[in-house]
Amino acid sequence: MLINVIAALATGVATSCGLLLLFLLFGGWIVALGAAAAFSWLRGDHPEAPALPE
Repeated sequence: MLINVIAALATGVATSCGLLLLFLLFGGWIVALGAAAAFSWLRGDHPEAPALPE
């Protein structure tokens, strides 16, 4: 009984750590790329930007 509980907890912790690691690896890249794209878009590097009135 106790071994089953410990095994279930260990499996849950390992799964959580694995998902967190995957999220940090892939989510971090997605956030970084999105931030870079938004920054370059805000700087006006996008061709479809309307001209701002002076």
